[in-house]
Amino acid sequence: ATVSETSDPEAYKLLVRALQAFRRPGRENYAGGAALLEEAIRRDGKDARAYGALADVRVGEANFNYLPPDSAFADARRLAEKSLALAEVPEAHMALARLAEVQEWKPEVADEHMRRALELNPGDARVIQFRGMLLVRMGRADEGLALLRRATELDPLHPGTFSNLGSMLGRLDRYPEAIEALNGAVQISPEDPIVLTNLANTYSQMGNHTLALDALQRALLKQPDDLHLKGLRAYVQIRARQREPALA
Repeated sequence: ATVSETSDPEAYKLLVRALQAFRRPGRENYAGGAALLEEAIRRDGKDARAYGALADVRVGEANFNYLPPDSAFADARRLAEKSLALAEVPEAHMALARLAEVQEWKPEVADEHMRRALELNPGDARVIQFRGMLLVRMGRADEGLALLRRATELDPLHPGTFSNLGSMLGRLDRYPEAIEALNGAVQISPEDPIVLTNLANTYSQMGNHTLALDALQRALLKQPDDLHLKGLRAYVQIRARQREPALA
């Protein structure tokens, strides 16, 4: 069966708050969203959307190494399967899509789940942008970029929509368009580490290592202990022939 909402009004409020939280990047937002979803499940143990959304959160936490990836991916799959056993909901399909993409690299399986999620909720900008990125990675650049641009129209105040569009444009060596999109993300969220990382990656690909290091330094002010950011900074320093600070 397909259902839309829990019958418990308080559980539904927790779900809405959780979706708002974890769809913004950052360890704290993911953890906060997970806590709200766990409370929703305690209130209503048959809330399929809460299980599916928590599965989606776990995939993100594994992908960003906020939790140990192996156990978080396994937890995500268990939660998604529990969700679909209760009802067919878009959040569970999105979690399974992300598992197929980031854990297994089975793009056709991922796309099937994303298309089903969009059938259940056609206007979900997050699913649209993730499917756009998947299609670009699959070599279907025109289709993917069209979806990514659509996501920026549907959710014009979310930095991730512009950041992901910019990241994919950079992947395609379309640097002026990439920088334009990424600067749009920076305007929305100037201190967002993920946005700044995408900006740094694009500048580095262009050979502008000075601006890349500037963006990474701004990201590290927000997340000073992030090992991924430190490693990326060292990589860019090597490319910029700054050997000693890179080795340090």
